[in-house]
Amino acid sequence: MGVWIISDNTDLGGSVKSQVDALQLRSSPARVLSTTSALTEVMSVDAAPHLMLIAAMRVDEPVLQIVRQLRAGSAAKLIVAAIAADHSAVIQSVRAGADDFVKLDEQFGPELANAFQRLSAAVDKKTGGLLLTVIPSRDVGDGAFLAVNLAAAIAALHGKCGLLDFNLRGGDAALMLKLAPRHTLLDLVRRRQSVDQMMFEQAVVKHESGIELLAGPDLFADTHEIDPALCRQVVAHSQAAQAYCVVSIEDLQHAEQIGILSESDRVLVATRLDLVSLYRTQRHLDYIRKSTNAIERTVVVAAGTGCAGEVPPRAACRILQVPVVHQIPDDPSAVTVSLNIGNPAVRECPQSKASRAITKLAALLTPAVAPAKAAVRRGLLPFNAAALFGLQTSTTTAK
Repeated sequence: MGVWIISDNTDLGGSVKSQVDALQLRSSPARVLSTTSALTEVMSVDAAPHLMLIAAMRVDEPVLQIVRQLRAGSAAKLIVAAIAADHSAVIQSVRAGADDFVKLDEQFGPELANAFQRLSAAVDKKTGGLLLTVIPSRDVGDGAFLAVNLAAAIAALHGKCGLLDFNLRGGDAALMLKLAPRHTLLDLVRRRQSVDQMMFEQAVVKHESGIELLAGPDLFADTHEIDPALCRQVVAHSQAAQAYCVVSIEDLQHAEQIGILSESDRVLVATRLDLVSLYRTQRHLDYIRKSTNAIERTVVVAAGTGCAGEVPPRAACRILQVPVVHQIPDDPSAVTVSLNIGNPAVRECPQSKASRAITKLAALLTPAVAPAKAAVRRGLLPFNAAALFGLQTSTTTAK
């Protein structure tokens, strides 16, 4: 049924309609509806509109409530357009359920056309692969290490796994995998661009483990023009290409990341068993509970466990009010060698305590598949590290 323009401001709705009709987004002219009419029709109409555009002077609570109600009643694409717009307005709109946001200014026409093109090219989430999102509650390095090794463990179980590095202040996944990608996330998600499947696949670099990585931005890269809708589209393309996809993010406060959390099949919050880390984890869980629909799919993973003086895991469960805290034992040698070699610990040191715990977690989070029996590497140093230092090792097959 084309495009609905939803506004209680008659002049604003008419002005937006003129610009939308000029773009010829659909063969039939756009309809202008009041919020009351839109909420009534969206519940009763047989064929929902392709696009709903809410036009407002500013993004306030009544506008956000309309977004929530329309999103609950329709699967149509939903764009919020406002005259007064800042980063907070974008975040609030996306949290409420909008697919995109466009500012009502002199660039409205071209920006709306770009937004419509992005949304039209979006991949159907229902056909996508399992999406796992990893968030550090305190140490960004813990989250990145867990994400890379979880992706490698899943690839070992299932053949391959997508890995998206959304650490916007500088992604380390490529360095952890000893890869030199030609493209990063920023090449795909800057404003005024659209992303198709071919563009996404050209930006991805493959690792011998089976990981297919979209690298994160360089340290100190300019990330101000990142488009939240394009970020969600990138995730959808990864899910279309892979049965399993791991997203590594650094915080919860960007609109693009909030959208990813809401779409995740599992959210993993990485923490440590000390009171400061657990306090931050509790705040993260509260934020997820308040701002997204992902709390029921959220699990807590504690890194570096087994140290003297740590908060006991059962006490951590009581503090966080979660049934279980998954534990990755403290294993500094395996972690350090893995980082220095540029190979995931689950591959470089597969028999280490940390690697076995991550592999077990990967099997728990994904459908059970019996992994092939791996060779056990013996010697004082892991196999690749020993070769690096010119030492000989012996290799035997696990019985």
